[in-house]
Amino acid sequence: MRNVAFIGKINSLGDKGWWSGGLVSESWRSNVDSSYIDADIKANNSKVGGLIAKIDHGVNPMDVKQRGRLTKSVVKDTMTLKNHGQSGGVIHDNYNWGWVENNVSMMKVNNGEIMYGSGSVDSGDPDFGFHYFKNNVYVRDVASGNVSYKRSKQIQGVDQAEADKRIATFNITADKYEITDPLVNTLNNLTTRDNEYKTTQDYKAEREQAYRNIEKLQPFYNKEWIVNQGNKLTDESNLVKKTVLSVTGMKAGQFVTDLSDIDKIMVHYADGTKEELTVTAKTDSKVAQVKEYDVAGQNIVYTPNMVMKNRNQLASGIKEKLASVTLLSDEVRALMDKREKPWQNTPEKKTEYIKGLYLEESFAELKGNLEKLVSQILENEDHQLNGGKQSSVLYLRKLKIKKLKL
Repeated sequence: MRNVAFIGKINSLGDKGWWSGGLVSESWRSNVDSSYIDADIKANNSKVGGLIAKIDHGVNPMDVKQRGRLTKSVVKDTMTLKNHGQSGGVIHDNYNWGWVENNVSMMKVNNGEIMYGSGSVDSGDPDFGFHYFKNNVYVRDVASGNVSYKRSKQIQGVDQAEADKRIATFNITADKYEITDPLVNTLNNLTTRDNEYKTTQDYKAEREQAYRNIEKLQPFYNKEWIVNQGNKLTDESNLVKKTVLSVTGMKAGQFVTDLSDIDKIMVHYADGTKEELTVTAKTDSKVAQVKEYDVAGQNIVYTPNMVMKNRNQLASGIKEKLASVTLLSDEVRALMDKREKPWQNTPEKKTEYIKGLYLEESFAELKGNLEKLVSQILENEDHQLNGGKQSSVLYLRKLKIKKLKL
């Protein structure tokens, strides 16, 4: 690996004590040159190396330095360790004839070693460890960490100017690479959700959550209007401070499905709380087919996720067809399952079966509330009923076929 960079966060959650590296966990006869790590590393019980955890050339000494090396690399930011784990700002350990040379650390290590993590640094073995850890430095007053071992004290610190001079010779450019969107994204005007409002006029970063919440209250409007509404909220409003999960319409203290006539909304928040807000229908709305309500004390409007349509003629046709249904009729008896013996399927026996279900009272109640039933039917089917006459005709035809089952 040459001229590579990682900038970001690493969370090593394992508790088995295995290797974990900012760039490579275990480097077996592999080379890493001119790499750059700027990472916030957190670990529970791993053997962490800011650049590489374990470097291993292998037991054949014939190609030392040609294989299994780490050179001319930079590591910075922070490393926070729950357990020491013999972790280090640059490496955990250097095994058989691994070669670690000319690297710079600006890593702040909490509960670990400033550069070389393993206690093997003091082994004195000429075949691995500190014997092949050469000319590596940390930046004074920037890098930090433990210096627990005797030979660790031999690792030198340099000032920032000297470090910058060294780094300039590493020829690292990967850290300066900028990811640019493909031209097709610009042409298609693709915007990530995180950046949805940031390019909108009057956007305020501190109102980002408010804009997300307004989406729940105003499903039909564009982002410019949502930013306008979000900026009207007071700082004390829960719509600014909390996350809205859902909004439910109410009338006279009861939840209702007909959102064209409500007097309150109940707002449910992600923290488990809820809030009732009084609403009044706007009499001067300029938006056709969308019901708008003023929300008391919030300086914004609420628009239910529904489109206002004149369904009077269709409702009258539905009611007429449903009103013609009688419980004890040949049409209803024809819907019943056929029984094994002929005498069990006579009109008289089927009438007995129907009466045995004791449906007369509930059927009469249903027919007495056809207005409410028809309203619910139209609300449920609204998504497939547009403003055209043909759609109403087709729906009445479908209802004529299914009215008995309904």
